[in-house]
Amino acid sequence: MPLTAPPDPPALRCELTQQVRGATVSIVGLVFASEVKVGTYQLRVVKKGPAGTSVLNQGGTFTAKPSDAIPIGHMALSVEAGGGYTAHLLVASGDNRAECEDVHERL
Repeated sequence: MPLTAPPDPPALRCELTQQVRGATVSIVGLVFASEVKVGTYQLRVVKKGPAGTSVLNQGGTFTAKPSDAIPIGHMALSVEAGGGYTAHLLVASGDNRAECEDVHERL
């Protein structure tokens, strides 16, 4: 059986991380690149709960290197019982784009 080479990694990839401390959630985006990339990001968080809905937007530029996870965007929000949030991250560099989303509900 012939061996096949593993697929090339995507030119851009993103992840969303969260850290919870009590009712506060910190969200950080990460961007990964297969080669040096300069680009832009848009981080959008929609928080819903008993008190209503909030929309937070953040954007900027990044320079990514192939060996590093580059943190982009940082938001801290309070999520009360019965609430939740959806975080969406879009990263772009030239013709390369990546999107990731994270949905969390608190009881």
